[in-house]
Amino acid sequence: MDNIETRIPETPEDEKKQDLRVIKTHQAIRRAFEELLMEMEYPKITVKMLCERAMINRKTFYAHYAYLDLLLDEYIAELADSYLREVGTSCGLVNLPERIRRFFLFAPKIPPLVEKIMLSCDKVRFFARMSGFIQEKSPCELCGIENADPASQNIIVEYLNNACFTIYRSWLSGGKKLPAEDLAELGVTLVCGGLTDLLAYIGK
Repeated sequence: MDNIETRIPETPEDEKKQDLRVIKTHQAIRRAFEELLMEMEYPKITVKMLCERAMINRKTFYAHYAYLDLLLDEYIAELADSYLREVGTSCGLVNLPERIRRFFLFAPKIPPLVEKIMLSCDKVRFFARMSGFIQEKSPCELCGIENADPASQNIIVEYLNNACFTIYRSWLSGGKKLPAEDLAELGVTLVCGGLTDLLAYIGK
């Protein structure tokens, strides 16, 4: 029995200190990531660079994230939450023009860091992850298209979500020259209207 190592159980105070260390490390990782994002394009950021900036080792980083894209997903999920709070959960095709209009009025409120993410990371992956997070929290996404086959439903939902974010990204990369109200009107016209509506909009 003398050779058996006796492990002293952690006290609530020890657990609290451990929790604080985890929180501080997570904050350091995010702070370093945000600083790097404002300095360079996302694809150029490496785990090594992030660890050096956060003053942690790679093992510590991987204890929090299996790979760098998961950290990026954390920010995309937060944007999705902010979007849903502002615009509301999807009701499919019900009142679609108004929901799209609210999205474009929400666009100027998106923080500069998230704007940088949207411009610097892979567009297809960003839109896929953003759409995925939104659909997870929008149980009525298929309202109005229930009778379509599953393949068609997927195409319709992807089109509606990606169309809005593509327009937004173009507005952002162009320097936000169009006022939000005009952006909203154009966005509704492009997504919800046909060629006739677009030509009428251009001819105003």
